[in-house]
Amino acid sequence: QVCASFVPLFSLTVRDVMFRWQPSSAGPALLQRQVGGGVFSPVLQQVRHKTVSRLGRRQHWRFGVLAHKGRWYYRFHKMIGKANWQRYVERFQPPRKLEAVQRITFTTKPTPTTHKRATEWVVALPKGIASATNADQVLNCWVRHRHKKYKSPFYFLMALKRLTEVGGCDPSDWRFRLIVTRLRPAMRRVLNKPRMVLYLAQLRAYSDLQRSTRFMYKMLPKYSDKQVVMIARAWGMASC
Repeated sequence: QVCASFVPLFSLTVRDVMFRWQPSSAGPALLQRQVGGGVFSPVLQQVRHKTVSRLGRRQHWRFGVLAHKGRWYYRFHKMIGKANWQRYVERFQPPRKLEAVQRITFTTKPTPTTHKRATEWVVALPKGIASATNADQVLNCWVRHRHKKYKSPFYFLMALKRLTEVGGCDPSDWRFRLIVTRLRPAMRRVLNKPRMVLYLAQLRAYSDLQRSTRFMYKMLPKYSDKQVVMIARAWGMASC
C-alpha cells in the first residue's frame, strides 16, 4: 500500500519524485516527512540534486587548514605548501620549557605608552642629527637608533648631509659604514640620486659611489642640467 503503482527507482527524476510519485495516505506515517510545510517522499532524500565539485577546496592534509600561512608559530623546518612531505625528516628537538613550544600571538593594539616609546625614534633621530655639531655626535645618534626599522631613504640622506656640513668623517669608521651598508638596499628608492652621489663623494665613500652608478645610467636622459652637474662634480672629486 506504499505506492499505487510500482515504478523502478532508476527511472525516476527529481520532478517525478516531487510532483508525480507520492506515497499513499494509507501507508505508514514514517514514510512521510514534513519539510518546510510540505510533504516529500523518502525517495526524494535519495536523489542527488547536483554534483558538488571539490575544485578549489583546501586540501588540509597537504597545505594545512589555515588560509594564510605564516601567521602562527610553526615548529617544523619545512614550510607548509612547499612540495611534498614524503621524505621529510624531523629535526626538531623539544625545548625544556613548555612556554617555548606555544604559538606566539601578538596583541592587536599596544598600550599608549608602548606605542609612544616604539615610535618616538621617528622624531628623535632627525632631532639628534640636526642638533649634532660634529661627526661623532651624528654617528652616535645613528647608532643609538640603528635597530629601528623600517627607515626611509630620507633618514639616510639627512645623516649624510649633516656629516658633510660638520666637516666629514673617517670613511673607514664602523659607524659610518653602518649607515652606508644599510643605504645600499635603499639606493634604488632614492629619488634624488645625484644629490646622494655628491654626498658620498664628499665623504670619500668611493666604493659606494661606484655601486650607485648602475641605478643612474638609465635615468641620465631624464635628469636636469643641475643634476648632471652634480654627478660630474661627484666623479671629479672621486678621480682627484
